[in-house]
Amino acid sequence: MIEAAITSKGQVTIPKKIREILHVQAGDKIGFVLTESGDVLVQPISKPAAEVFGLLARMNEEIISVEDMEKKLENSFRDRDV
Repeated sequence: MIEAAITSKGQVTIPKKIREILHVQAGDKIGFVLTESGDVLVQPISKPAAEVFGLLARMNEEIISVEDMEKKLENSFRDRDV
């Protein structure tokens, strides 16, 4: 489980490993999805195509689908309760 503290202003720094998994950086936006079971999923918000043009050609990492990313996030949230 990866942890982060909440500041007195309600802010959280997203740990580097999670930022890398989500492929987000400073200035990017993320969304929070509350599941029926009460878990919260964190997802990157899509960027305009012009902003990410050529991104895939520059990436040396494995590309995963949104569904696989959601499964990995769900599993990581489940792992924290174990």
